[in-house]
Amino acid sequence: MASGTKDCDSDSGKEPDVSLEVSNIAGNASSDVKAFVTNPLWIANSGTSFAIKIVKNIVVTEVSILPKNEEPLKKEARVVCEIAVTEDMLNGGGKIHGGCSATLVDICTSYALIAYNMAVIGEPTPSVSQAINMVYHSPANLGDKLKIVSTTMSVGARAMSARCEIWNTSQHKLVASDIVIRLSYDTPRLSYCKYIYYCRFIYSDTSVRGSAHPPGKILTWLVV
Repeated sequence: MASGTKDCDSDSGKEPDVSLEVSNIAGNASSDVKAFVTNPLWIANSGTSFAIKIVKNIVVTEVSILPKNEEPLKKEARVVCEIAVTEDMLNGGGKIHGGCSATLVDICTSYALIAYNMAVIGEPTPSVSQAINMVYHSPANLGDKLKIVSTTMSVGARAMSARCEIWNTSQHKLVASDIVIRLSYDTPRLSYCKYIYYCRFIYSDTSVRGSAHPPGKILTWLVV
């Protein structure tokens, strides 16, 4: 994300130009959708949030809104992320911890569902995980490069689901696969413009990792 900040008038609905910030992300999703998905503050809004180091290392490489192969009249969101296995992701045997893989799946499927809701519905739908059905196929070692492919399955007003595969591009193996079911919950409304401005302001300040500028109520409803 850019280090500079830019104010905007929430009453006018004018949104900041974020196209340059996401120009390196593939996919046909709009720049605004890509910017929203790649901002880590809606997942972790403080420097002490769970797995914040892992979240910060996730790189989104593609955000697409595509017709479903089985039903072209329906849309699906596809989000591709990459991350390298670091020491704090390992279990006692020196392989990626199963809980870490589940965390990656939970976060990256959230990206896909947020992208779908932003593109199709026009606003994010905050949700919490109800079920995470993991299948582990092969281990990943320290330094291995992982490619995480998340695709939405069904998105309703209350329940939504997505599937995910974690591929080890260093060893050309499938590490884990998963289906996630999430439930939405009622939240206060917040204009997209105001959200983007506030997130950019907080994220641009290194004190986000401390407590000099606590995110406060504006981001509370977006934390999942």
